[in-house]
Amino acid sequence: MKKFNKVSWGFLFAVCSLFSAELKAQVSGTKSIPGDYATLQDAITDLNTNGVGAGGAIINIGAPQSAPTGGYQIGSATLNASTNAANPLVINGGTHLITPQTGTGAGTATTLPDAVFIVAGTDYLTLNQLNIAENAANINITQQMECGILVRSLNNDDACQNLSITNCTINLNGTGTMSTTAGIVECGISVQTVPFATAISPISTTATAPTSAGGVPTNITISGNTIQNCYTGIAVIGNNAVAANNTTNVMIGGNTPSEGNTISNIGAKAPECNNTVVASGSGIFVANLNGTQILRNTITVASVFNATYGIQSAAESGNRVIRHNVVQGSSIATTAQLFYAIFNTSAPLNVNVDSNIVQNVTLAGTGQFYGVYNNGTANATGSGTTNDNLVTGITRTGANGNTYGMFVSTLSNVGGREIKNNVISNFTNTTSGTGATNIYGLYVANTQASVSTGNVISNLSVGGTGTGATIIYGLYTNVATNTHILDSNRISNLAINHTPTSGSIVYGIFSTNASGTVTHSRNNISTLSINGTVATASSVEGINLTGSALDRTVVNNFISGLSAPAISLDNAIKGINVTAGVNNKIYNNTIYLGASGALTSTVPILVYPVLHGTGPMWQPPPILIYAIISFILM
Repeated sequence: MKKFNKVSWGFLFAVCSLFSAELKAQVSGTKSIPGDYATLQDAITDLNTNGVGAGGAIINIGAPQSAPTGGYQIGSATLNASTNAANPLVINGGTHLITPQTGTGAGTATTLPDAVFIVAGTDYLTLNQLNIAENAANINITQQMECGILVRSLNNDDACQNLSITNCTINLNGTGTMSTTAGIVECGISVQTVPFATAISPISTTATAPTSAGGVPTNITISGNTIQNCYTGIAVIGNNAVAANNTTNVMIGGNTPSEGNTISNIGAKAPECNNTVVASGSGIFVANLNGTQILRNTITVASVFNATYGIQSAAESGNRVIRHNVVQGSSIATTAQLFYAIFNTSAPLNVNVDSNIVQNVTLAGTGQFYGVYNNGTANATGSGTTNDNLVTGITRTGANGNTYGMFVSTLSNVGGREIKNNVISNFTNTTSGTGATNIYGLYVANTQASVSTGNVISNLSVGGTGTGATIIYGLYTNVATNTHILDSNRISNLAINHTPTSGSIVYGIFSTNASGTVTHSRNNISTLSINGTVATASSVEGINLTGSALDRTVVNNFISGLSAPAISLDNAIKGINVTAGVNNKIYNNTIYLGASGALTSTVPILVYPVLHGTGPMWQPPPILIYAIISFILM
C-alpha cells in the first residue's frame, strides 16, 4: 500500500476544505428551480442551513411543485441572521401551481394549523406569484389546509420585519366532509405575533408578548393577491399587551389599483354553519396594530351562514386608513346572522374610513346589515372621517330585519369628526314576516364634536307582505353631549309600500339628543311616503326632534312632498315634529306639503308643550309654508 507523504496529506486537506466550504456557502444571486435546485424544498433547505449571501438571493420557480410533509418552512436562526436591506430574499413562484401536502391537524382553534408556507421570522423576504390551490386528495378536515401562507415568529425576539407578500393566488376550497362541531379554520394569508410552532388558529387574537424590538412584526405589505374560498382572506394580528408590541406599519392593498387584493367567497359554508371554531368570517381582519392602511381591495361575499365581515378592523394604537375598497355580493343565507361590509372599532390616533364602495348585496336572512360601521372609544387628540363612501344596491329578501347604510359613532375628541359627502341609496326590503323591519340610512351616535354634511340618502323602501312595524329613518342622530351639525344633507324617496298591522313611520331626519348643541340647517328633505293602509301611531315626518338637548336649532331647511294617501289619522303628516327638548329654535324653514289625504292628516309644525320641557320654545318668524291646503283637492 502506497503511503501519503506530508505534501499529499496537505493537498487532500486543502481540497476537502474547499469542498466543505462550497457545501456550506451562503445562497446569493439568482437561482432556478429546476436547475440550481431540483425542487423548492431543496432551495429552502439550503437557505435555512446556510443563509443568504452578499447582495441577496432570488429563487425563481420554473415548474409545478408539491409541498413536503409539514409544508414549506422558511426561517432559521442562520437564515434570519443573514437577511437585511442589502441582502434580501425573494422567492418568485412564476404562477406555477404549488400543491399542498396532506394535512395532519384537525382544524381546531387549539391545534397547529396545516399551512402550505410557514414563514418563521425571516426579515426582508418577498413571496411573489405563488400559486397555491388545495389538493383535491385532501377531502376531510384533518387533511385540508388551515392556511395558505402562515407568517409567525421564530421566537419572541425574532419576528418578520420588512415582509412583502405580492401577486399570489390562494384557493382553499374546503369541499370535503365537514363536522358540525368543528370546522376548518381557513385563512389565505395570516400574520401573527406568536412562535411558528404555536398550536392556535391562524385567525386567533391570542398573541405572545415580544421580549425585544426584534420580536415585533414591522413593515408588512400584502398586495396584489387573489384569495378565494377561505373563511378569512387576510388576517394580520399583533400583540395587544402594550402599544409598543403592536404590529407596526401594515399595508394591505396599495396606492394603485393593481396593488389591491381581490378576495372572494369568504365565510363559513354549509354544513359547517354550526361549528364552534369559526364564529365569523372576514375578507380582511386586522387587530392590535400600529399604523394600518387598507387600500383598494375588492371583496366579494358569497352566501354564508355565520356572521360575516368584508373588512373587520379592531384595536389600533396608531393611524388607520380604510380607503377605496369595494365590498359586494350576496351575504346571509339563514336567520339572525350579522353582515358588516366595513367594520371598524378601535381607538386609533386618527381614523379615516373614506371613499369605499359597498354595493349589490342580497340579504336572504333576518340578521342585521351594516354597510359602513365606524365606531370606537374616543381618542384624546385624534380626529376621524367617514367621507365619500357609497352604499348602494342593498336588497333584503328575508322575512324581516334591520338595515343600516352607515353607522358612525364616537371616534374622536379634540380633532373632531367628519361625516361628509356619503351616498346611501337604493335599498329595497321585501318583508314577509311579523317581525319589525327598520331601515337607517345614516345613523350617527356620539359624545364628541361632529359634522354631518353633504350626505345624500335616497330611494329607501320597504314592501312585501310583512305585517310587522316598519320604520324608515333617512338620517338618525343620537348625540349625548358636545356639538353636532347636520348641514346640507339631501334626503329623498323614502317609502313604506306595504300594509303593516303595527304603527309605521317614515322620518327624513330623526334627532334624539340627550344634551349638547345640535344644529339642523340647509337640509333638503323630499318625497317621503306611506303608500299602504297602516295602523294607528303611523306618520310621515320631515324632521322629528325628541330628547332633551339643551340647545337645538332648525334653520333654513326645505321640506316637501310628504304623503300618506291611504291614511286618515290625525296629524299623520308632519313637516317638523317637536316632542321634547329645551331651547328649540325653529325658523326660516320652507315646508311645502303637497300631498293627498284628509285635512286632519297634515300639519306643518307640531309642538307638544307638555313634553317640551321647562325651557322656552322659540319659533320666530318667518316660517314659510307653501300650499298647506292645496292638497285638499288632490
